[in-house]
Amino acid sequence: MATVEEMSLALDTLLNFGNLRRNMIENAGITIASFDRGRLSVNEISTVVRKNAIQYRRRIEWHSRIRNDGPGYSKLIAGLSAFSITALDIEDLYGHFDGFIKTAENVPIETQGDLVSLSNTLLSQIEALPMPDSVGNYIVATRVIESLIGVRRMLRTDAAENAELIRRGVAKRANMEMNVGNRLADHRNALERIRNIRDTPATAKELTDGLVSLGIDPTDVDTQFNALTTMVSDFNAAPRVSLPQVNALSNQVLARVNKFATIWDIP
Repeated sequence: MATVEEMSLALDTLLNFGNLRRNMIENAGITIASFDRGRLSVNEISTVVRKNAIQYRRRIEWHSRIRNDGPGYSKLIAGLSAFSITALDIEDLYGHFDGFIKTAENVPIETQGDLVSLSNTLLSQIEALPMPDSVGNYIVATRVIESLIGVRRMLRTDAAENAELIRRGVAKRANMEMNVGNRLADHRNALERIRNIRDTPATAKELTDGLVSLGIDPTDVDTQFNALTTMVSDFNAAPRVSLPQVNALSNQVLARVNKFATIWDIP
């Protein structure tokens, strides 16, 4: 099974292409509408079109850099495989965008007709471009998993750092109490965002479908979420107005989190 890091890289790549597709469609529409408003000359609009093409090129060169990075490309392909997307699929997608951008870069633009023709050509070709299905589901599922892993990791990291500062005698009570409170508030907010996803029918379905597609049992995610929510609530209720209390809380966090077995491969 692909790691969360690999799936995140794959999702970033798919999002990059998806956002680029949306931006190119929007900009082509804006180009056509500019003539209707009559505020810009052909030269002014063509300058904007060429500048847009430069930005498009920079955005797909991100994929080229990954392609030329052996370990990075291996991670990308592993992540894409979790979504049933092959290296051939992503290279085909890159090839389509490369062709669209070359058109925007090189087609002669001298008249309003040239601009309208270019915009209509790009619109028809880009809108017809098939994108991988259910990317939204994968995004929701992966972000939820990342958030749960992040809360667990930071609970453990913060507790270990606090205990070490107290052991070395360099911790100040007021600062420590405030930092612990702020961190717990961050964790509650992260878990609340996940709760909103789970409680909203549309996003709850995306989450479930995405988890199933990734081979993860949604009930396992529920178990992780409920356990972390209980932990954060208990830790927040614990007294922490003195350094001994903060130290006791830190040790409690470490004991509980270290025994909390994650079902994913990022500790």
